[in-house]
Amino acid sequence: MYDFSLPVFDKCTLRARTRSKNHQMWTVTFMDGDTEWKSVQVEDGELCEKPTPDPVRAGYTFEYWCSDRGDPETSKFQFRVPIRKNLTLWAQWRRDPKVVLHKVIFDTQEAGKIDTVEVEDGKAVAEPTAPVRAGYDFKGWYTDAGCTIKYNFSSVVTGDIHLYAKWESNGKPTFKVTFHSNGGSEVPAQQVEENWKVQRPKNPVWAKHQFADWYEDAGLTKLYDFDAQVTKPLDLYAKWLSLCTVSYSQPEHGRMDVRNGNDPVASGNEVLEGTKLSVSLQADDDYKPKSLLVNGKEQKIGEDIEVREDVTLVAEFTLATYTVTFIYNDGVTQNLDTVVPIYTILQRGDDPQREGYRFKDWYMDQNLETPYDYSRPVKNDLKLYAKWAKLWTVTFESNGGSPVDAQQVEEGQAATEPPAPTKGDGSDFGGWFEDEGLTKPFVFTTSITGDKKLYAKWDTNRCTITFNSNGGSTVKAIQVQKGKQANEPTAPVRSGYTFGGWYTDAACTKAYDWNNPVVANLTLYAKWQMATPVAQLPEVVVANPIDGELRLLNAERVIRYTVYTQTGVAIVQGRSAGAGSIRIDATDWPSGGYLVRVEGAMGGRTIRVVKQ
Repeated sequence: MYDFSLPVFDKCTLRARTRSKNHQMWTVTFMDGDTEWKSVQVEDGELCEKPTPDPVRAGYTFEYWCSDRGDPETSKFQFRVPIRKNLTLWAQWRRDPKVVLHKVIFDTQEAGKIDTVEVEDGKAVAEPTAPVRAGYDFKGWYTDAGCTIKYNFSSVVTGDIHLYAKWESNGKPTFKVTFHSNGGSEVPAQQVEENWKVQRPKNPVWAKHQFADWYEDAGLTKLYDFDAQVTKPLDLYAKWLSLCTVSYSQPEHGRMDVRNGNDPVASGNEVLEGTKLSVSLQADDDYKPKSLLVNGKEQKIGEDIEVREDVTLVAEFTLATYTVTFIYNDGVTQNLDTVVPIYTILQRGDDPQREGYRFKDWYMDQNLETPYDYSRPVKNDLKLYAKWAKLWTVTFESNGGSPVDAQQVEEGQAATEPPAPTKGDGSDFGGWFEDEGLTKPFVFTTSITGDKKLYAKWDTNRCTITFNSNGGSTVKAIQVQKGKQANEPTAPVRSGYTFGGWYTDAACTKAYDWNNPVVANLTLYAKWQMATPVAQLPEVVVANPIDGELRLLNAERVIRYTVYTQTGVAIVQGRSAGAGSIRIDATDWPSGGYLVRVEGAMGGRTIRVVKQ
């Protein structure tokens, strides 16, 4: 503690010290012989300051304080030792060889004890208080047992002296008062004059017991009144209260505070049987009370202990634990409480399951805004909330292609575009569409808000060549991979005709080149020539260009006629009965070129015409 009376010569820092109002305090008592010289209160664990000045005693020099009066040399007290219990210290003296001391003994002759005193040579001894004896009057102190020479207290002492009290009977009746200590130390009887009061004797002692008081009856029901006047002999009986020793050691990681009411009870102290002790356990940081044992049996912490025998208290502390509550937020699963030691690092572990949802993580708030930090040690109770994402199913209809697995997609998230399926006919995959009609392409950045089915579109990669044999034998269509050359099929046959090749137009004017790659579906037309030479059909004349009507002149020998567009599509067919001219309505024909095929018994002819 800083001494504020000292002058300050340089900068210094003072620090405040606090103390709990419930902290354990101990009493250190300093004794000079059988007399208490001083006592001080010391906080548990602190040092006791050596008292100053030292005690003074005539003819002696003070040397040190000791804790064992019977063995002072080995029990010298070191004031640097922390105080952990009540303590009694005795003063040790060294006699001054230069000072001569004489003993003065006071012999009261059955009137109680007066302590012997030591007096320095050449000095007077102080007269003590006059003793009292029932039935007698005190007449002073004498130097001889026969009490013939009265002592003069103004004289100086030059040697040891034995003084005797002189008594003269006063003739008054006396009564004997007998003290029955009932197991305690012996208490001398007293002779008391009639109408005097009994002098309360020094309390008897008895190990493990506390003296209560003196009673008039052996049954200890009537307390004796020491203010009462004695008129007859008395027997007084001591009443005792059993004492129980309270023992304990301060535990690791905390402190145990034992109290009898508001008074602290140190280990080794005795309390009356029936006393109710309160025990509070104060844990160090990061610890908590684990158990309290009373004579080996577990005691509920916080409940009073009723003492009926010697008590040994044992407290134990353990690392603090906290409850982590997992709140599943699924409307079905009950919350789970888990108790973990302080500083535990939580592991995420296996994710909980919920039909139609995906577990995202554990969050620290009900609004699911702050995810739990798994690197953070547990230092308090926690509530963790499960966050779920709604799942929607995206299925893929490959429309004849290879299977594509369905996807579980979180609400608001986009589906992942899967690898393109394949199709055995070599068709090219044309993407995924939202509708069965394949009119609305699906964009894979679209947020999914419900179950969805996607449809594969195929772009064919093969071309079909259809054969029109024009009256010949049937030729089956063939498929050719786009961009490849087709193989010419076996030629058809037709009675009376010779096959003249395949043509891209119905009029058989443009022969097909089998060396060209096939890039689209097409129809090829067989061209025929008559097997034996015959005369040609006479020339048929047509007015060219035409407008609203096509007229064929010199058509007497025409049997049938056909009008084709330039792409080979027949738009008009007819027969003739040998008229000199044939009229065909061309009003609705689009402008452009046309081919007119006329046939007769003598062969056929193709005429090119133009519609204005």
